[in-house]
Amino acid sequence: MTTSLRVLSVGSRDFCSPALLLVGPTGRKILVNCGEGCQRAILEYKQSLRSIGHVALCSLNAHYLGGLPGFILTSSDTNTAAINAALEHKAIAAANREKQQRQGKNSKNNNNTRASSTLKTEGNKMHQPLEIIGPIGTKKFVHALRHFMHRGMTKLPINIREGAYLSTDTLNSTVDASKMKKQDTVATGDFVIRSIPFMYEDENDDPISNNDNIGGASESISNSRSQSTQPLGKKARIDDMLSSPSTSTTMKHGNSFLFTTPRIPGKFDAKRAKELGIPRGPLYKELKDGKSVSFELPDGSMKLVHAKEVVAAGSAGISVAVIYCPTNDAFEQLRQSPPLQDLQQSKEDVLAEIRGDNNERVTMECMVHMTPDGIMKSEEYDVWMQSFGPHVQHISLGGSKCFDESPFRSATLDAITRNMIDEDIFPVPCSHDTDGYREEIINEGSDDETCGHLKVIPGRNMMEYVLVPRTKRGLNSSSVRQVISQQEREELKRELSESQALDASSKVHNELNGLCLPGDNDKRQLAELSFTGTGSAIPCKHRNVNGIYMRMNNGNAILLDPGEGTMGQLLRLWTGQKEDESSVQNRICNIRAIWVSHPHADHHLGLIRILCQRNDLCPDDPLILMAPPPIFYFLEEYVELEPRLRGSYVKVSSTDMVHGKINPQIEKLSEDLGLSSCFCVPVSHCQHSYGVVIDGTSFGKVAFSGDCRPSTRLALAAKGANLLIHEATFEDELQEDAVLKRHSTVGEALEVAKKMDADSVVLTHFSQRYPRISKIDESVCGSKSIVFAFDFMMLKPENLKLASKLTESLRMYYTYKFEGKDSDDDKDDASVKNELSSKEILSTPGLFAVKDVL
Repeated sequence: MTTSLRVLSVGSRDFCSPALLLVGPTGRKILVNCGEGCQRAILEYKQSLRSIGHVALCSLNAHYLGGLPGFILTSSDTNTAAINAALEHKAIAAANREKQQRQGKNSKNNNNTRASSTLKTEGNKMHQPLEIIGPIGTKKFVHALRHFMHRGMTKLPINIREGAYLSTDTLNSTVDASKMKKQDTVATGDFVIRSIPFMYEDENDDPISNNDNIGGASESISNSRSQSTQPLGKKARIDDMLSSPSTSTTMKHGNSFLFTTPRIPGKFDAKRAKELGIPRGPLYKELKDGKSVSFELPDGSMKLVHAKEVVAAGSAGISVAVIYCPTNDAFEQLRQSPPLQDLQQSKEDVLAEIRGDNNERVTMECMVHMTPDGIMKSEEYDVWMQSFGPHVQHISLGGSKCFDESPFRSATLDAITRNMIDEDIFPVPCSHDTDGYREEIINEGSDDETCGHLKVIPGRNMMEYVLVPRTKRGLNSSSVRQVISQQEREELKRELSESQALDASSKVHNELNGLCLPGDNDKRQLAELSFTGTGSAIPCKHRNVNGIYMRMNNGNAILLDPGEGTMGQLLRLWTGQKEDESSVQNRICNIRAIWVSHPHADHHLGLIRILCQRNDLCPDDPLILMAPPPIFYFLEEYVELEPRLRGSYVKVSSTDMVHGKINPQIEKLSEDLGLSSCFCVPVSHCQHSYGVVIDGTSFGKVAFSGDCRPSTRLALAAKGANLLIHEATFEDELQEDAVLKRHSTVGEALEVAKKMDADSVVLTHFSQRYPRISKIDESVCGSKSIVFAFDFMMLKPENLKLASKLTESLRMYYTYKFEGKDSDDDKDDASVKNELSSKEILSTPGLFAVKDVL
């Protein structure tokens, strides 16, 4: 099987950290970094989530691990699916044995043997723990997650390795760095993993991803250029720094990594095997595995053949280095790292490699650099890269040469399609001229960036570098996803026309022409309700998880349930509208409050990135965070690892703003957002679940349900609301699922709007894998404006009616596009492979659930 590394993300606005997948000889994968949006990218590129056994983290800041909690939860759910499937196989096998015994047959027939073998194989897979390897503090971070996701973690065995680590043949146990020897590096069937820890002074955010941190990254890169490049001194000083956690809040821990393949077998000579008369089949495999074989010749005699007769001599494994180097201090420590020094080559080593005399020495094959331009273009860094030999391939992730390419291609195509129906309500989340992509296809060497005396290739999403077999080594340029072409746009337009959605939308625009309010003045034009995510808990290519941005007439805004990826979606949306950097910075600073309805992860995992990034831009201006107590418990622990969170918010517990109480920060909310009231109402979903009623917004009185069963209490508290935003997780025919999971159907959400006497209702939080639109009961609707939300939808008070009227056009298109498609096509392959329905999976509390509540 091909052994390779694949670029999952170069570090874009919507997938903030550079990320890699290393594919081992057995197909098992290592994920390097797990930023927000990681699961969606894995689904987008059709990679198997279940095949990822290791997660290697370079840093503990929000950019590099913001997607880890969701990844653990989904992995846990996949693990449960495997367990359920294995138990089902076991029950079937037991029933068959009992039946055969009654019939007097041998219970150990071939069918049962195969079933037992399958069960054993599945059992081995499902009991493999997830290995998380990260800097010192990783255990603290994962432990802090217990405040909102302990149920999911109990279903998935997790081993956490932090600091200096070397995988061995003894269950990947941690080895004392001082006792690490070459003979300890025993492969476990795939890569040998070695972490290279270091410490560095905390500057402003992450200096690597200049595409992501609008207003923060450019300053950080500048700082990196001006840093002192003086060495730290004796090696002992570095060892002392790494042996114990720093007491200074300005110091952070980081990791670079070495991944080394197992020994590379020699090439099997099929022609020679045929000459020796070796029968094709199992004997070939044994010879490839290095075993001797014997077989009978036509004359009846036996012949013995040794592997070395038909298999060329193998060679030592090769190494891939992932270099995370945020500062010059980190660079000095990496230069002094013995594992990296062992891979540097002298002139004699280079000549020996050319002659083929160096097959027993592990060599560096590829180096992936997560290093800011200011350091990477320095003479010292160039000399260091050259020291590993002239044949090493260098790939840069996150530097200025890596263009801002969204990994979420399906969602971008969806947005472009909806934009053809209405440009204002459905803006494209990237500029029209390039759609966030460069208008060129990568050819090997065409995008090379000269860095001193070396050629460094800027990474592209899903770029693949083949390590083994050696005959195919190098960049596989065909793996890179191509830009969204004009031909694809024309195809989307053709589909819209064939579905008659374009004609229907044109008719609506003509009917409502002049009826949509233009806005009283420029201030009214600022009013905005944008959706950064409209899907439910399970990741989906077409929808991000929950997230709502509501801007007031004065330009300030409140976020509602900012799920994973909220900030990235906002940045993608704002830059798509061609807002300049200053405007985007103001947008971030003008987020004055955040509301979190309940502790389920899909409703708040975007918090840490938002709080950190905003605090970088306006450190003396905390926003108001209104959330259930478990959210604050988590943040109070994580701040010990991420000091940038400190002072980023003013705490308001949901319990202190329940209907009947005065919100402790209502004066500040009134001053910043113009609110006259802001209170919450307990709803039926899980512990600490609330709906919220906000009056005085640019949309009038707004009620937001969060996740819940239909709530009469919320309907009465928000009586006469101008706008209701309500979850509609399930279609009406899935009433049983809605009751089981304490969610609402589309029809139930509309009934709440009717009881509330709301003027308009926006439905969101859909569970479908595809963006279909359910039929609605016209008798319930009355004269209400009913809008089905989509990612990147931008509503204004004056276009709510138009958005409602365009629903039928969208329904026509999505019925045409996805009719007959299995809603589970988009899931991780483990769930499909085990033939478990979504209902069976959901019936086990665990995915974003709390024990004894659901």
